[in-house]
Amino acid sequence: MKILLQHQQGKCPIAKSKGASAFPEELHHSHLHNREMNRKRFPLLIDSLWNLVAVSHKYHMENG
Repeated sequence: MKILLQHQQGKCPIAKSKGASAFPEELHHSHLHNREMNRKRFPLLIDSLWNLVAVSHKYHMENG
């Protein structure tokens, strides 16, 4: 989480795309969703930094 926050400069990319600013407080799977088939096919990629993004819970729930 610390690495992602540093890389994203402490900003939620979903909020940023909406012209707002919000602090990210949770991790979200960005390219491959955490589903059973993807966990079987790509077990090392699912929770890697290449597939995770730090997001604001509020903006994630409102704008998926």
